[in-house]
This record gives sequence, C-alpha cells and structure tokens, in this order.
Amino acid sequence: MTDDDILSYEDSWEEEERDWETLLGTKNITVLTDWLADKCPATLGLHECRLDDGARVNARGNTMEERDAAYLKRCIESSKDIYAKFQQLFPAIYQQFSTISKRDDEEEDWEIFDEFWQSVRMNWMLVANGDAREILKPLRDSHKILTMASIHRKISMSSINMTNFASAVLALKRPDIYSVSRAVDDVNGAYENDAMYWNFPAATDVLRHLAVTYASEMDV
Repeated sequence: MTDDDILSYEDSWEEEERDWETLLGTKNITVLTDWLADKCPATLGLHECRLDDGARVNARGNTMEERDAAYLKRCIESSKDIYAKFQQLFPAIYQQFSTISKRDDEEEDWEIFDEFWQSVRMNWMLVANGDAREILKPLRDSHKILTMASIHRKISMSSINMTNFASAVLALKRPDIYSVSRAVDDVNGAYENDAMYWNFPAATDVLRHLAVTYASEMDV
C-alpha cells in the first residue's frame, strides 16, 4: 500500500462538513443562530460548561465516572430539550431541517441540530452578562474572548474591593490578557460572592480596556 493509498483511506473516515447555506439558507441560519446565542448562557446543552464549570463540578455521583455520566446525561437531555423547542418555535425552518439525512454515527435528529450549533457557535455567545456580551461580540473570535469574559466575571463577583486592581490594569497601555487573568486569581483567590456586584463597574472598565487592546492586536 502506497502513502497515497493510506491518505485516501484515512480521508474516507472523515465525513464532509454539511453545507448549511445550501441546506437551510442564509436567512434561516441567521434566525437560528440569533435564537441559540440568546439561549446559550442558560442552556447546558449549548454552553457545555465552557465558561463556568459549575454544572460539571457539581454533578451527582460518588465517583468521577458516576459524576461524568450524570453530567453527560444532563447535557444530552438539555440538547434534546432545545431541539424540541426549536421544532415548536420555528415550524417552517424545522420542516426544511427535517429533510437533512442522518449520518451513520447519528442516531437521533437532535444530533444534527447540535452539529449545526457547533458550526455557528462563537465564544461571546457563552457569556451571560449583557454588557460583557455587547463588548465582546464585535471582536474577532478566539479563546481570548473566554479569558476576557472570565476576568470580567471574577472581578464582578469578587468579595474584595477590586477598584485598585482595576486602576492598575487601566494604567497599562497594552495589558497582556493572560497576565491579567493570572493576576486576578492571585489577588482575588478562589472565593466568589455572587450576592452583590459592587465591583461590576470596575470589571466592565477592565473588560473594555482589554477589548480595545485585543482589537488592536487583531488589526496588526
């Protein structure tokens, strides 16, 4: 067997990506993407604990395997639930969606819908806070979006006054996002207090500053 034969055989394992533009059309894609983006922060099957791992950490079970299984079960149930809501709220789009054939490794239709979501999901959609979403949404997508969102969340929910910390970050001309993230953890520790958002203005100022720096880096 030649190298070309091996490569050809390996390529045959991979399914081609679905052409959603052809299957659903631009308008339907936009409608579904906007709806899913709105639902994402509060829907486990959509956010999958990418920004806040509370549901994963707090899954019930006596062992790691039991907790992982319980978490996975909740994820699947959530994905099925959002698919059912899609059918109810968008019957015309669903009628078109229902014509899409399942692949060999897909047992149920909600799995096709999940693949669609994976293809349109952007990191800002995982963010729950409205102000933070608006700041992050226009930026080019990358994992740094989640890092900035995490910084905003940790400062907002800190149990100590973070005003001086925020002032120090704002004094930096081009702050490094990952360095700021590590500094937040060092200053703030692991404890969060979500009962009061006294640090929210400071957190938002820091996020805006980081977003400006990030945007300028992306333009280079």
